[in-house]
Amino acid sequence: MRKSSRMKPSVLLCALLVCAAWLPTLGKSHDKSAGWPLDDQVLANVLESQLDCGAWAKNVDKLRRFDEGVRAKIAASKGDAGSATIDNDATTAEIRYLLRHHAAKGDASSLKAAQRGIDWLLSTQLANGGWAQFPHRKKGYWMQITFNDNAMRNVLELMRDVAEGARGMDAVGAERRAKCRKALDRGIACVLKCQIRVNGEPTVWCQQHDRETLKPGGGRAFELASYCSQESAGIVLFLMTLENPSPEVVASVEGAVRWFEKNRLPDGRWARFYDLEECRPFFCDRSGVPKRDISEIDSERRNGYSWFGKKGADVLKRYAKWRQMR
Repeated sequence: MRKSSRMKPSVLLCALLVCAAWLPTLGKSHDKSAGWPLDDQVLANVLESQLDCGAWAKNVDKLRRFDEGVRAKIAASKGDAGSATIDNDATTAEIRYLLRHHAAKGDASSLKAAQRGIDWLLSTQLANGGWAQFPHRKKGYWMQITFNDNAMRNVLELMRDVAEGARGMDAVGAERRAKCRKALDRGIACVLKCQIRVNGEPTVWCQQHDRETLKPGGGRAFELASYCSQESAGIVLFLMTLENPSPEVVASVEGAVRWFEKNRLPDGRWARFYDLEECRPFFCDRSGVPKRDISEIDSERRNGYSWFGKKGADVLKRYAKWRQMR
């Protein structure tokens, strides 16, 4: 007789309970390393490319076997803390991979390396709670509090997940998790203080904020201090993942949502940048001179940068559900 393919009730119940346990964390965190295979080669690449300070440099392909040239470059930069960064998902992605690898394989090397990475993040948090894109650099926009490319958001999500012990992250230990909880709280406080206010009302954020004054600051020549829709969308989406949000977080989210509603363009998109004086879209090339029409900047920047986006729609959609759940 052919066996039934239907799942037994007890097995089905267990499966549903497992799914239910995972549901609260699904979709909360960005993880560039999610598709990295849990094999020996990728693990070896991640371990080999870890800097002496505990962090990682950016743009090192972990999925390809390192050739002699790459390995020589990695070896030469091991002691270069200036290349340690949270830009382009660096460090947070490696830590997530290592903790996932440890949860699956139980190897001590991946856990130890992840703990070193977390300790580096904890040690580089600024007194005001922020993180710089390149914490060890002493000049330039790299040393400022960085929301660009979700840099600080990635760190805060990792701090939250480690603090909550999500998906095997409790392996880092109770003391380290407690430190991550404190770092998360300080980081959220910094995010709220950086939020640009107009007549006392919260709006959105800039790509970078000054590490001392918390005021909006410029990045590259074409990235002027401004209201930044893309980075702000990521921040608001993160804030809406927080359980039992404080009244300050709620006010921050609602202020940002009002800004997104007010500044949507007729085509349903948002400009990347809005000036701080009139809150009008602008565009800029490497001359550093803002223009009102994208056709006025050179073709290199006109075609080589994301000047418009729809991430504000994600914010408004998520907000509608978030408001119902509160």
